Amino acid sequence: MDMETRMALIEEKYEQLDRRMESVEIKLDSVAEKMHEGQKGLIKTIYVTMAVFAGVIISAFGLMTSLS
Repeated sequence: MDMETRMALIEEKYEQLDRRMESVEIKLDSVAEKMHEGQKGLIKTIYVTMAVFAGVIISAFGLMTSLS
C-alpha cells in the first residue's frame, strides 16, 4: 500500500471518528439537559415540602398556644 492510499484511509477514519464524537456530544448534551430539568423539579418539590412542614409546625404551635 503506498503512502497516498494510507493517508486517504487515515483521513477517512478520522472523519468517521469525528462524526461519532459529534453524535456522542449531542447525546451527552441531551442527557445533561434532562438532568438539569429533573433537578429543577426536585428543587421545587423540596421547597413545597419545606413550606408544608413549616405550615404544620406553625399550625401546631398556634394550636398549642390556644389550648393553654
